[in-house]
Amino acid sequence: MVDGWCKWLDMFEDIHAVIFCVGLDAYDQMSTTNEMSSPQNKMMLIRELFENILKYPCFQGKPTVLFLNKYDVFEEKAHRIPITSCEWFSDFNPVQFSKRNPGHIAEQTYPYIAQKFKKLFGMATGQKIFTFKVNAREKSTVNEAFQYVKEVISWEKIRRDGSLSMVQDSMYTTELSSYPTPFDGH
Repeated sequence: MVDGWCKWLDMFEDIHAVIFCVGLDAYDQMSTTNEMSSPQNKMMLIRELFENILKYPCFQGKPTVLFLNKYDVFEEKAHRIPITSCEWFSDFNPVQFSKRNPGHIAEQTYPYIAQKFKKLFGMATGQKIFTFKVNAREKSTVNEAFQYVKEVISWEKIRRDGSLSMVQDSMYTTELSSYPTPFDGH
């Protein structure tokens, strides 16, 4: 699936970071890759694409930022349609939530999904991935997301150069996750 359109990836030699954007609301949507195939879950297709992109040599060792997009849509949808409708998320077991606070389930689900991608990335590369929650319709979150990417690139430069001068000016964490997640398999 990926090889057909990703042949051009080898032409990128001087990239500073990889940005991968995932629509959080895709977990229950179906799609076909061509007219001959049967519909597949979009989140599973995203996962497959993500795994394949990680294999390309031009991305090896580059800082990677995962934009988990459409959080606003996801927040509204997650209380109506369980994320377990996607087979990748079948092990999700939320804490009981109130029907008066439908956003509560999204607050539990977001770090779970982020952790799934982090674990997949870590197993494939041995590195950490940076995640950022985005509402693409809100310009401020898009601007913050790209500021975050700039920070990640700065951190990578500092790590490579051994310089620590810019670290204290960062408003973001370099920790594996800025959310405490009980979903790391322990």
